[in-house]
Amino acid sequence: MNPALKQTTGIPSRSPNYPSYDLGSAIEKARVIDRDIGRVPTGLQIIAKVWGSTTSSSTFKATLASLKAFGLIQAHPGGKEPLWKLTPTALDILDRPQGTMEWREAIKKAALKPRIYADIWEQYSGALPADVEIARFLTDDKDFTEQAAAVLISKFRATLAFAQPTQSDNITNEETHTSGDESSCEGTSVQGRVLSSTNTGPRFHQVSMREEIFSLDEGNVVLKWPGGLSEDSVEHFLAFLQLVGQKAKKSAETGRARTPR
Repeated sequence: MNPALKQTTGIPSRSPNYPSYDLGSAIEKARVIDRDIGRVPTGLQIIAKVWGSTTSSSTFKATLASLKAFGLIQAHPGGKEPLWKLTPTALDILDRPQGTMEWREAIKKAALKPRIYADIWEQYSGALPADVEIARFLTDDKDFTEQAAAVLISKFRATLAFAQPTQSDNITNEETHTSGDESSCEGTSVQGRVLSSTNTGPRFHQVSMREEIFSLDEGNVVLKWPGGLSEDSVEHFLAFLQLVGQKAKKSAETGRARTPR
């Protein structure tokens, strides 16, 4: 944020738009659309219904904006209102077996789709510093408030933990976007990123990866993470693991509820 502006007006500037959800959570919302609606263009009222919300809800607007920011949903011309449909990137993520090359390429493409995420990544060439330095970049160079910067960093870290970049990974956003406001809702959506067709995209920082395999009756749980995590990264990683545990528990409960007795 510009200190001079704040001192002059006495009113803090509103932070730029950014995703309310991390990538993993956004994908789960896309999965609900695919399961309950299918792959045909549909209206926002129907999407809101399957999400257990309403189109006037700020939570619904922020959720839709997050999916749009990650390139998981797009609008199609309809009647009075545009219709919405999952993108090819979303379908690749949902259709490909998790852990395959195609699946990993799709989630890496989505991970840095939000403009502000790509800006952070390029600022540090993939070698992300401590959160305090990223927060300085966001507040000084991108006009974020301190509170908004903290929330964004948390979502950004969780998204990268989900995408699991490795030393040979290279992310390229092939589509060209306008720099205008793609989706504006409660200051938590994201603007598109302008990338030329010759841009090879930001390259992930080369790091050694750790891997643990835990065997269950249903199959193996494979966990990978970069070696030498900072204290801040460890905290974000543990929070991500807690989120995964909650999703696994919910999935198991849903499966039991559907099992005929």
